[in-house]
Amino acid sequence: MSAILNPYVIFNDGVAEEAMTFYKSVFGGELEIMRFSDMGGMGMPEESQNRIMHSALTNAAIGLSLFGSDGGTERVTKGDSMSIALS
Repeated sequence: MSAILNPYVIFNDGVAEEAMTFYKSVFGGELEIMRFSDMGGMGMPEESQNRIMHSALTNAAIGLSLFGSDGGTERVTKGDSMSIALS
């Protein structure tokens, strides 16, 4: 039985799309992006609704699953911006 680590990175300043696009250029695979606006805004201020609510970069050939988000309107504290799920 093998274990898979699934990192989830929360970015500040609305850079999740840029970062995840960069990771796609490095690792290849498929990148799916969901914005807050795709879900009716989720109570976010108008200027923040285009931010990334959830993104997933997957490449089955190399076993990659990387997730990312711009988070909400609050800034992320250094050290609290990443979680890893073991499955």
